[in-house]
Amino acid sequence: MALTSNDLQAIQGLLQPIHIRLDGIDNRLDGIDDRLDRIDDRLDRMDDRLDRIDDRLDRMDDRLDGMDNRFDRIENRLDRVESEVSSLKNGQLEMRKELKEVDRKVTGTYDLALEAWGKSTENRRWLEGESTFPIKSFSEGNTRAR
Repeated sequence: MALTSNDLQAIQGLLQPIHIRLDGIDNRLDGIDDRLDRIDDRLDRMDDRLDRIDDRLDRMDDRLDGMDNRFDRIENRLDRVESEVSSLKNGQLEMRKELKEVDRKVTGTYDLALEAWGKSTENRRWLEGESTFPIKSFSEGNTRAR
């Protein structure tokens, strides 16, 4: 069956609204495609930014690891210092005890020396005749007895 020109015009008349609709859909799809291209560009820029942020964070992580290592060393040193300070405090307490003992002995010796000095002064006075106890010579005592 051969189509006549009227048949072709009728088919063209039927296809024209479909064609117009498809052109509208094509225009809308072009708009959607443009929007998706802009979104894709934005996503590419965001991806670049995120890559730069990731690089910065990697460098920061490396620096923080270095700081963490330094803090660990400082903490170890601080532990040693605390241990040494504790030992020094114990030694200081022991020295205080020993100094108190030395002070007690020195005070005792000083008191003993004062007492001995006082007695020697009394003895000297006594020997010099200034004593409250009269000393009579041996010969005087004999004359009275006679």
